[in-house]
Amino acid sequence: MRLFCCKLLLILLVVVSISAESNIFSNGTEHHRTKRIVNGWKIQISKVPYQVAIVFRSYIVCGGSIIAPTWVLTAAHCFYDHQEVVPELKVRAGSDRRHIGGELRRIRWQTIHPQYSPKTLLYDIALVNVDSAFALNQDVVCIRMAPQGYFPMAGKMALVSGWGLENPNADKKDPSNFPIRLNYALLPIMEFPLCQQMYQKHTLSEHTQICAGYPQGGRDACVGDSGGPVVINQYQVGIVSWGISCAQPNKPGMYTNVGSFRDWIYEIMTSKTRKGALECIRYL
Repeated sequence: MRLFCCKLLLILLVVVSISAESNIFSNGTEHHRTKRIVNGWKIQISKVPYQVAIVFRSYIVCGGSIIAPTWVLTAAHCFYDHQEVVPELKVRAGSDRRHIGGELRRIRWQTIHPQYSPKTLLYDIALVNVDSAFALNQDVVCIRMAPQGYFPMAGKMALVSGWGLENPNADKKDPSNFPIRLNYALLPIMEFPLCQQMYQKHTLSEHTQICAGYPQGGRDACVGDSGGPVVINQYQVGIVSWGISCAQPNKPGMYTNVGSFRDWIYEIMTSKTRKGALECIRYL
């Protein structure tokens, strides 16, 4: 589930047979890795009905979550250096298969956090506005977000889901190596000082990030899971951001802390949508 550097997952999906188009997604940097689920389990969309796939044709670009009828929360690195709308880039909701089923929406508008850094991947958060409201049902619902200032306690188990690689050693340029069915894993939130020790050469922020995983490795998010939701007790607390390789010892996943950005999220959404239209009739 991780990208060590920012070769966006967008690139690895498209580079195979549409290399000319893949250039529109490249941001030219190379230090952190986007992520996928390693040693996880298959899951039906009805269990995580807030999960969406951001797709380019049939290729998975990133994951995301429904937070309002026309709004999706995802990672900034999914759109960095490519903030104009691409007609073939769409959001699929209501299906645990990334390439078929559910409902498709075109992206009307997207924005990344103004302080996002492609070098450090701090402030790795973005909002996507789709062209028409999702038809909410048992397989398509909104997820409640952690309140402003919330940080999950160490030891809490978080559910991470996505269509990222299952084998960290697989060729990331081959779309056939990415699973068709949605996966999930349960990962423990780690003490942030411990993560800082493990990532001494990297710039981390205790104020805007959380980390999760097992010190011994073995289970993790990976390339393709980027932008996907991290959920505790039916609240989204994080966004899949980055890591080094996948499921390696002493290399936990780094996640954007949603509770650090609730005010920013609300400000953006209310500037583009009337307040009443932000309320969901169905939540997880």
